[in-house]
Amino acid sequence: MLALLLLAAALGLDNLAASIGIGVGGVRGATRVRVAVVFGLFEAGMPVLGLGPLPREQFRDTIAPLVTHLDQAFGPQRTFWASNYPIDKPNVSLPDSIWALREILGDRFDEDRMLRGNARRVYRG
Repeated sequence: MLALLLLAAALGLDNLAASIGIGVGGVRGATRVRVAVVFGLFEAGMPVLGLGPLPREQFRDTIAPLVTHLDQAFGPQRTFWASNYPIDKPNVSLPDSIWALREILGDRFDEDRMLRGNARRVYRG
């Protein structure tokens, strides 16, 4: 168990700096600090917290505050959802994570933008 915790911590910390750098791009002032903290905690904590699969309803309830905050901060025009495969594979499937987004965001879930269009625009941009 200790080895698993150490591996999870290493993976989380490995993603920490990159996620903060990506997360604060184009964001100013106090919002930059809040976004950096959210991204950093999420990337450093998820491998440790996600040591086993959750029922999809529990996964939805767990990520709802973060998804809602990111939606309010960035909106569907600046958000895209991606898998952290293979890290997430034991914890949640990609279809279940997309289901959770639909449940959390309701009418605000823009599937084309969030699952394809925004990433295409950013990475080919």
